[in-house]
Amino acid sequence: GKTRTTTQPAIALEDLIRPFVLRRTKSERGIAEQLPPKTYTNWVVPMTADQTALYAALVATANNSGQREKNKKASAMALGTKLRKIANHPAHYRGDVPQGNLAQQSGKLAKLDELVTEITQAGEAVLVFTQFVEMG
Repeated sequence: GKTRTTTQPAIALEDLIRPFVLRRTKSERGIAEQLPPKTYTNWVVPMTADQTALYAALVATANNSGQREKNKKASAMALGTKLRKIANHPAHYRGDVPQGNLAQQSGKLAKLDELVTEITQAGEAVLVFTQFVEMG
């Protein structure tokens, strides 16, 4: 795995938001029963220029090294995970602490920001599930 050092600003941010964030898993006892029925809505969200460049570079690198890989299935799975991280946010893929306006750096995060704003302004609560622990 990738080692990550935590910076002082990241620790301060985590301390600041901890009272407002409750990290639970659906497998915890009693959690699944408390959830409303699941609904699905698909949104086509364009990636930012940075995301597109990272994505293309990673695919090109994978195509060039594909002939040399001994375990192609594991390599394909690792590539898929990296591509999903790029689609989430460039900082998620890079493993760094994001700077600036986070939503402007990711099409997916921009859409999530828009939806959360609409839902909370309507007086509703929002529950976000993620497949990653980091940035999730």
